[in-house]
Amino acid sequence: MEVPKGFENYYAANIVLLLLQTLYGLKQAAIAFCKKLLRAMKRMGFRRSDADPCIYFRWSKKKGLIVWLSWIDDCLCIGNIHEVKIAKNCNAKTV
Repeated sequence: MEVPKGFENYYAANIVLLLLQTLYGLKQAAIAFCKKLLRAMKRMGFRRSDADPCIYFRWSKKKGLIVWLSWIDDCLCIGNIHEVKIAKNCNAKTV
């Protein structure tokens, strides 16, 4: 990666920068997001669907089924309103 504009005064022209995380728009960004999403869903107790890898689900004994749908970098959570709020707050802290 080249030195970003505005930082030329702080780095020599021949310096190499190390990225600590992927940048939006890079080829690696999509797979990095997918791996992070998989870790977050696993930590929250959701299983990945065998039928469609974009569907994650968890059964709650009291409230029934909770489903997360992912599409590129967007997610949709479906289920009992109380359980959805818990899953949403848990996901925000995990990711």
